[in-house]
Amino acid sequence: MRWRAGDDARVTTLLVAHTAHLDGASRAAARALLYDVFDDMTDEDWEHCLGGVHALVWDGTDLIGHASLIQRRLLHGGSALRAGWRRRQGPTSALTPGGIVRTPEDDGGVYVLPAGARLDIGAELTCEWRDGDTW
Repeated sequence: MRWRAGDDARVTTLLVAHTAHLDGASRAAARALLYDVFDDMTDEDWEHCLGGVHALVWDGTDLIGHASLIQRRLLHGGSALRAGWRRRQGPTSALTPGGIVRTPEDDGGVYVLPAGARLDIGAELTCEWRDGDTW
């Protein structure tokens, strides 16, 4: 999906597309922008941005904004949930190759979207494993 605004001199374009539909130049520009903006950006962080829907804002040929929404599965109360936007109060952990491992440094920093599921925000929440930052 593309949206354009501006006059003949400047055109701002919003592109919304899945990772699979981004061309190499768009992916490279998004990665470069994130490395410019975030001092602690890693290759693993970039990998976490892939596999979902991206929003890229172009000012002419310059990329000036990027966001990505990536689906993750969370385990809560024996059920698998999709990730979302209510602040969690309970303990966090990750399902690693060696089993479930607590991630106390992430307690209080995770948001979920109940989306109709009964969610106890004080109960343990476990995410799938990935390299780099778990959450």
